Amino acid sequence: MREYISLYRRLRPPRFSDIVGQPHISRTLSNAVATGRVNHAYLFCGPRGTGKTTTARILAKAVNCLDPQGSEPCNQCSSCIRIGKGSSLDVVEIDGASNRGIDEIRELREKAKLVPAEEKFKVYIVDEVHMLTGEAFNALLKTLEEPPQRTIFILATTEPHKLPETILSRCQRFDFRRISSKEIEDYLKKAAADSGIKADAEALSLIAKMSGGSLRDALSLFEQCALFSENGLSKENVELILGKADDSVIMNLMKDVFEGNAAGAVEIIEDLVSQGRDISYIFNDIMEYIRGLLLAAAAGDQGLPLINYDEEILEEIKKQADLFPAEIFFKMAEELADYERKLKWSNQPQLILELAVIKLCALCIPKAEGKIASAADKFAKAALVERKAETSSAAGRDILNVQDKKEAEPQREKDLDFETIRDKWPEIMGLIKKKRISLHALLLEGMLKSYSGGVLTISFDDKYKFHKETVEQGKNKKFIESLLKKYFNCPIEVSFILEEQKGEQETKQGNRRVPDENYIVKRALEIFEGELIDLKDENL
Repeated sequence: MREYISLYRRLRPPRFSDIVGQPHISRTLSNAVATGRVNHAYLFCGPRGTGKTTTARILAKAVNCLDPQGSEPCNQCSSCIRIGKGSSLDVVEIDGASNRGIDEIRELREKAKLVPAEEKFKVYIVDEVHMLTGEAFNALLKTLEEPPQRTIFILATTEPHKLPETILSRCQRFDFRRISSKEIEDYLKKAAADSGIKADAEALSLIAKMSGGSLRDALSLFEQCALFSENGLSKENVELILGKADDSVIMNLMKDVFEGNAAGAVEIIEDLVSQGRDISYIFNDIMEYIRGLLLAAAAGDQGLPLINYDEEILEEIKKQADLFPAEIFFKMAEELADYERKLKWSNQPQLILELAVIKLCALCIPKAEGKIASAADKFAKAALVERKAETSSAAGRDILNVQDKKEAEPQREKDLDFETIRDKWPEIMGLIKKKRISLHALLLEGMLKSYSGGVLTISFDDKYKFHKETVEQGKNKKFIESLLKKYFNCPIEVSFILEEQKGEQETKQGNRRVPDENYIVKRALEIFEGELIDLKDENL
């Protein structure tokens, strides 16, 4: 069997003009070669797979080429061929990780003093130079201060901050950037065509996105996925190979999060993990989705081109971005990043992910609603066992007819009083929930205070300052006032205030009755003819 050369080695760019995603570097070095102003020491910095070593080899060929094409190497002369094969005596690549001691650098210094044996210039390419010891750096410094004639040093590193300032100050530095997904995708299309590999555009886009800006990683992933996909490269096969969840699954997961459905969200995570999906990828996918929500919320339609999803998911993101203020999405991103840091030190990564998702649910739906809804749900299920189906059906019709009843009983402004508003408040909350579930969730923490002179006052405990500030924002306040005007057939202005928290004893006494604002429990008691035993606050 013949020796196989991997794709990223076969497709290594041979000229400056072929370097992908680094025009600021390729143009500068090309001009340096063309004008004969090549420096004696270069420092190439940047993430892995962005072209540092490749650029160093092209520069080595360009300065030694026997038949240069302008500033580009010809790649056909004996010098270019030797350097390309790695057999040139005068172009030496050194791994800084395995040759990091002072003895190796002293040997390099002695050899650098010799004149070139085959080429015009001696070129030393030191990869991962940050791995050298302090003594080795001191030895190298002397050579950089007084470089031998016709000798070029090219130092490459992913961590330039670990290099001594004395070394940095004696090198011409070039910072390699992460390559954009679009540039990687275009390069993969060309690679697929040249290699005779059939690949879907969605599959190549996903590989480019997963490569993290590294062209070498992208080519390695592409080659791996192509070997798995005998009949062409598809998005589904790429997701299977990489352990990545489909975007639509993440969309459904976030739907559950926004609805406060922690059980549904955790179930989706369980399914993904059972399919072998990588938990770190799931974290990244959720964070990417939240980024889309932030862009949609902050920039509107102008931010949509920056969100890398198909039309269906983009439409869903636009809808979800209107449900909550941007502050919620910021908090979600912060919480997710915090849990992702914990993931690195945990031997139970699935648990960390589940906790993170439950936390996101809690941010979207306040704790009080979640607790009351859970209690009402359990109460309803227990009662349904004992009651007949007709009762439940009648109760369902009763709930569905709330809006019709409202339309049949318009209020006049002169007849409207606080008691009437308080009695109708559960129905109004139901209407708000149908239209804006996030606003409804925030209002659950408020309490009707008074109504006078056409002004309805709603108070919040001081610990719910965020809720109060959010509901009194222009669009939310206008929505509530518009709904109240339509409901009572008269204009009502809404005012929101903060009050100090009630004392422990007062709160405990208040638990003996069902507050008007806890309409879910109240409605459950009415439907199933139940009796309230106790309703506790988890903060007590």
